Amino acid sequence: MLFRRNKFVFNLHLLLSFLATLPLLIITLSAVFVQYQNEIIGVVNSSNLKVEPLDEKRLKPSEILENIIKKYEKIGFASMQISSLKDDALIARIQTTNSLQTLFINPYTGDIKEDKTRQVAQFMLMLHRNLALSFMQNDTARIAGKHIVAISTVSLVLLILSGIWLYMPLLRRGIKNAMSISFKSRGYAFLYKMHGVLGVWCALFLLIMALTGLYWSYGFIKNGVNKAFGLQTASMSHKHHKRAFNPLDSEKFKYIDEIYDDSNLRDTTLVVQGGIYSVRHDKGDERFFKVAKNGKLMEFSSEIKVEPNKNDSKFKTPRDVSRFVLSIHQGDVFGEVGRAIFSLVCILFCILTISGFMLTFKRINR
Repeated sequence: MLFRRNKFVFNLHLLLSFLATLPLLIITLSAVFVQYQNEIIGVVNSSNLKVEPLDEKRLKPSEILENIIKKYEKIGFASMQISSLKDDALIARIQTTNSLQTLFINPYTGDIKEDKTRQVAQFMLMLHRNLALSFMQNDTARIAGKHIVAISTVSLVLLILSGIWLYMPLLRRGIKNAMSISFKSRGYAFLYKMHGVLGVWCALFLLIMALTGLYWSYGFIKNGVNKAFGLQTASMSHKHHKRAFNPLDSEKFKYIDEIYDDSNLRDTTLVVQGGIYSVRHDKGDERFFKVAKNGKLMEFSSEIKVEPNKNDSKFKTPRDVSRFVLSIHQGDVFGEVGRAIFSLVCILFCILTISGFMLTFKRINR
């Protein structure tokens, strides 16, 4: 018999395993790639990230944008990541009529190389967020994928709690014995012990990942967490809007040179979209500009309205909170060791899943 009579927690654990295993495997395995995507992309694109520094001055941002236009004819959005190091390539992200592109550009000559790995990285990220259903270009499919991920995440929390409850009798007999695997055991006994030990060791980390992941699943959770940090975002429509393609007029590129100060070179990100320009430096400060009626650039505040934070806190905006939650979700808050442990736990989750199904198979065939 698959299910047991009068064993609610066991049956719940088993049922959730059948329903949520596939999406959870996709989420956890894609998480490992997303965790180290910058390092993987960096290795693959190592030859594109560096250039031969020249004695001549770097091209202006407007000249680089003009060079991009010559190759792609029309772009609707562009961001440029300019490094303070002289031998670093400029990284540009643009929206063409067909897709988003990442480019590596020589800041001295303007030579352009396309990044092919970003498409894979984007696919893995969407796998993690909504099982990649957003690639169907259907908002209903994207929302469905997002909800499946959220429900699977909640199921993971219940699986962890119910699993610990089921393993509790063994834990009560002795923590040391319950937390170690005996390789002298065979068959069902070995699988049961391995499944239980891996579950207990991974439980805390999986709970942290699951609970922090829900921050991006539902607006009321995000708003609640932001409010706990003394921040309140303005009410916004939660409907997903695809970025409209509005070709940039090359005449507007000249303004981007005004917001870029190359006299005090530092890591800088420039963004131009429509009539809006923004500049963000390595310190995290971001400024927004638009063209006034007199034809000059005018600075204005971000469109995200935030209630004043009376506390002397490092969390000034909802974005700061989001970054902090993400650092916990990925293990970054614990440094490189934390990232490695969180990634290892994601891999161990696969072994945990396999051992669980093997246990069920052996129990049925007893």
